[in-house]
Amino acid sequence: MERLTRRTTLLYGTLAFAVLFALLACTSAIGVLVIDRAIAADLHLTASEIPEIAARAPSADFSARSAYIVAHARRAGVDLSVRDTAPPMRDSVEGDFGDGPPPGGPPQGDGGGGFHDGGPGGPQGPPPDDHGPPPGPTGPWHASPAMVFSVPSEHVVVTGATVDIFPSADRLQQLALALLFAVIVGLVASALFALLIGRWLAVRSLEPLGKVVSELFRFGSGDFSERSIDDAGRTDYGDLALAYNAATAQVVRALGEREKAEADMRQFIADAAHELRTPLTVIDGYVQLLRGGIDPASSTNILDTIDAENKRMRELIANLLALARLDSQAVAPMLVTDLSTIVEAALDEVPFLGENNDVRVDVRTDVMVLCEPPAMKEAVTNLLVNATKYARGCTVDVSLKTEGEHAVLAIRDEGPGMSETDRDNAFRRFYRGEFVRDIEGSGLGLSIVDRVVTRARGTIALDTGLGRGTCFTIVLPLAPSA
Repeated sequence: MERLTRRTTLLYGTLAFAVLFALLACTSAIGVLVIDRAIAADLHLTASEIPEIAARAPSADFSARSAYIVAHARRAGVDLSVRDTAPPMRDSVEGDFGDGPPPGGPPQGDGGGGFHDGGPGGPQGPPPDDHGPPPGPTGPWHASPAMVFSVPSEHVVVTGATVDIFPSADRLQQLALALLFAVIVGLVASALFALLIGRWLAVRSLEPLGKVVSELFRFGSGDFSERSIDDAGRTDYGDLALAYNAATAQVVRALGEREKAEADMRQFIADAAHELRTPLTVIDGYVQLLRGGIDPASSTNILDTIDAENKRMRELIANLLALARLDSQAVAPMLVTDLSTIVEAALDEVPFLGENNDVRVDVRTDVMVLCEPPAMKEAVTNLLVNATKYARGCTVDVSLKTEGEHAVLAIRDEGPGMSETDRDNAFRRFYRGEFVRDIEGSGLGLSIVDRVVTRARGTIALDTGLGRGTCFTIVLPLAPSA
């Protein structure tokens, strides 16, 4: 993870440095432009003063006139050179005021200047050409600054002379060194700042990934508690954090369901063992009596009891097998079936329903649903059997209709109803109501009904209360062909 952070820091830092370098280059260019304009303004100001100074200068001697112009027009950072443009009528005179130029360079120095005429006694070489290039900052001290600045110059023509005005080499050198120092400091600061920005961006962008890694290590250590990453979604790695949140929620949910299933299975096994042990105990007791020898009249009653307990045990085992099949992951083929035929078949098979209850049937035909016909028939039969056992002698209403895209089957009785506790636990396996424990039953009938309806993608609702009867309502989606 740290290596990825370093690589990401380098990437973000490089991008940040490129941006800062571009800003530094723009700033340097603007600085050079500002300096050029400041130098040009100084030269222009000096040039504007030259005519007035030249008018006051003595006109008899060129050397004195040049010295006067240089002395009165001098300005910090500006060099002047006075050239004699009169016809060559006398020997060349050359003077230097202020700081002289370095060997081989032009007159220079803050406030420095020079003058010469065009006579033959002047410097070696032919007289200056008035139409040639004017003197300027071309010496070795100006070479490097000239690569940075535009090195402007001004030329003022006065009576009998031309005054050349240009920035001093010292000024250009100082400005160039200051600009170079600023650029170096800016580069170093930009590199450090880019590194800090890159590190901050890398840590911030990789934070969700780091949390995912640490949480996965926690999962690998066996701690399966759910902990979501709150700042997911801020970066590209945030999508990974969102996926992690969804995956861990699903894992925790699956683990919770597995623990609940294991607890239910343990409870189921314990309840099944208890329910099976009761008839076996009865049968074993009566077998021992028969072996001990009893009168024939009593043996007939004992055999009847053994037969009843045997049937009860067979029914319990059949219900357990049905629940095991319904709980299996494999789904039996769903067939398009007319629910009305299933209801009518269940009505015909429930013993004593018509004898013990007043049954009213309102069943619409051609109500096609997708279900497992045998299992659905068993579910409807269990509901009708409950009415014969717990609402004996009461009216039972059976209705089947369609509402929109659903089939609605309702089985209502006017029996004693259920308490709130019985209603909340009615679909629990092996649960028997507190007032019906003396009525034969295994407590698995409603669990089977609930499982069958769920596998058919339907719902079952229970509406009951003490003294107001019981109503089971099954809602199933109609088959697409319907």
